[in-house]
This record gives sequence, C-alpha cells and structure tokens, in this order.
Amino acid sequence: MTVFQVILGRRSIRKYLDKPVEDDKLLKILEAARWAPSSRNSQPWAFVVVKNEETRRKLKELAYGQDFILQAPVVIAVCSKKGSNWVNLGLTMQNICLEAYELGLGTCIVGWFDREKAKELLGVPDGWEVAYLISLGYAATSPKSTRKKLEEITHWEGW
Repeated sequence: MTVFQVILGRRSIRKYLDKPVEDDKLLKILEAARWAPSSRNSQPWAFVVVKNEETRRKLKELAYGQDFILQAPVVIAVCSKKGSNWVNLGLTMQNICLEAYELGLGTCIVGWFDREKAKELLGVPDGWEVAYLISLGYAATSPKSTRKKLEEITHWEGW
C-alpha cells in the first residue's frame, strides 16, 4: 500500500470487533508516533496505552458516554507538555492513525472528554496534560467518506 492509498483509505472508526490488538502492531504504531516531526524537534508528547477494560470504561464515561471508547480494545491517551503547541500532537496522531490503517486497524481521535479527570485517572504528572484519546482496534465497519472537490478548496497565486 502506498502512502497515498493509506491517506485515502483511513477513516474514523466507531465500531470495533471483539479482537485484541497484537503487541507487535501496537509497538509499530507507537514507533511511528515517536518519529513524527515536531517544532524545534521538541517531541512534546507522551502516550498512555490503556488496555484494561475498567479503565476504558471510566474513559468512556469521561468522554460523555461515547461507546466506541470501551468497545475498542486499546485507547491511547496522547499527552502533551503544558504550554506546547498542539499542532505537534496533530502530526504524531496522524502518524498513529495512518500506521494503524496500514496494519489493518482502525482509529478514532477523540477530543471531547473531561481532560482533568482523565489526567487524574491515568496518573499523568504535573506539567503534562491529556490532550486527546485515540481508540484503536479492528474495524467492524468501514464507513464511506466524502470530500469537497479540489477546485473548491484550492486557490492558485491568491484567493
């Protein structure tokens, strides 16, 4: 699969199969995250990998009942040094999602949850914050996606 095929194929997955994610795949995904670019090579991220069902259940409640967080066999909490630019997190999360897709897995980035309570639940130290959650697992469905036409969003030499 080419990078372009991965980019075109990846979708946000909210329904997962009851099948564990192999550790070698999980480690490869985390390695891809580690190699994301960051401003001034600051690498201002850390990851908390959650497989425990009870902890995922609590994260689901902190995410206002979004069921797929519990249904996914893995949730990755993407943490950031306080005060760092979250654009860097977008780069590492894109690496996570694209590598997961290439390995036959689905993901969904979650930004709507109680960050302070998630920080407490996961034991994230002072100076760090839980910025996003990413559900990870084998997709039960492959939703369709639509995009605007390139001509609608591209302007050459000015607007």
